[in-house]
Amino acid sequence: MKYSVAFLLILLFVGTLFAQGTDTVTTVLSRGWNMFSTSLIPDPVSIPVQLRGQIPSFSMGSGPTGEGSFIYRYDPSIGEFRVPTNFQLFEGYFLWSTFDSTEIDISGYSVEEDTFFVLPYYDAGWNLVGNPYPVPLSWTAIWLSSLNMQRVYFYWEDNQMKFYDPLFPWLSTGEDWIPVCRAFWVRVFGPEYGTLNFTLPARMKTTIPEPSWEFVGHFTVSCAGFTDASNIIATSPLALDGADELDCQKPFFELPDAPLPVFAYLDGDEPLCVDAKSTSGEPSWLLVVTGESGPATLGWDIVCPEGYRVGIRDLTRGVEIDPLDATEYSFFKGDGEYIFEIHLARMLGTGREPVPGRFSLQAFPSPFNSSVKIYYNLPEGEDFSLEVLNISGERIAVLDCAASSGYAVWSADGNPTGIYFVRLVSSDVSLAKKVLFIK
Repeated sequence: MKYSVAFLLILLFVGTLFAQGTDTVTTVLSRGWNMFSTSLIPDPVSIPVQLRGQIPSFSMGSGPTGEGSFIYRYDPSIGEFRVPTNFQLFEGYFLWSTFDSTEIDISGYSVEEDTFFVLPYYDAGWNLVGNPYPVPLSWTAIWLSSLNMQRVYFYWEDNQMKFYDPLFPWLSTGEDWIPVCRAFWVRVFGPEYGTLNFTLPARMKTTIPEPSWEFVGHFTVSCAGFTDASNIIATSPLALDGADELDCQKPFFELPDAPLPVFAYLDGDEPLCVDAKSTSGEPSWLLVVTGESGPATLGWDIVCPEGYRVGIRDLTRGVEIDPLDATEYSFFKGDGEYIFEIHLARMLGTGREPVPGRFSLQAFPSPFNSSVKIYYNLPEGEDFSLEVLNISGERIAVLDCAASSGYAVWSADGNPTGIYFVRLVSSDVSLAKKVLFIK
């Protein structure tokens, strides 16, 4: 079932919507892009009238894409940003401020009853919405009462994406309260729709059943003036090695005149915020840094269970990093991707040495449309082969590998679209990774 854009603007409320007489809410914008909502039923609805004289040099741009505009809304039906002419309750906006501490006032009618909003599912399910009330809201309470929605919400502040995750509150970079006039990203799980439920009074703490975590790592990437702090890897007895309810994606967006922020990709080309794996075996993750080139920093905060050790390997430079010796690592981000491997290994005893002979195999990206990089690691001096098999198990390529760790590139040109397996074979172990080739 699909819904028109007009349906997004139909607000489904319980009881009386607003009181008599107009109200005013005030918020303060920082320099640059701000995620903004009205937190009132706006009156007047006209954006130029509401913002007239409040934001210096305010511009609406020209045309629907509005190059040079100071305000945009996200249209989920087409996955693009458009320039709005009127404010709507519950819609979220990106609003530009030339100066710090720019105070703006919005007039309208307060919503004073419980309410909920239906969000249609389009493409990846992302929607940019806003706090509909002139009071802060508890995100935990909203999440527990909502239907078919990802539990994590995201917002843009101080040139970085922030998030709050009720299952990882101690690692969340954002607040557990949604302030007045704050817009945020939420994601609908398809294929039809989800609902966001709001309750007044919403200032209530709610107990959330916490899963059992054995390992948690929080990684922050900073580059070219932007910071991406939304990267968590974890292991849990409840987790699967594929996507499950303990994982979540973070939104991807690009605004005119705003450089693309740094994003980290965990195990593939999907921008994950949380990637939890099962506790069986020795899990490993690929963390891929993209964005503008320049000096960069990888930082971490790690909670590791007794008997295990975390290792970080700079696959781009071939450098091993011990996370116990420092809390960050500096590198230079070039024009391409910069890739790290994070691995969890069992220890021999109470010392810091990992079990010798750790094997690992990773492939990135997948799906791919031309070539795929295969990253591998195995004990020094070990005889091995790295090969590619088709879906029938036939070997179609043997890759050249000069060292016991590094990466090889397989070009799939001349092969049909489909699933392939990359296999690392030695006298002690055989590892395989599935990759998807799409022309």
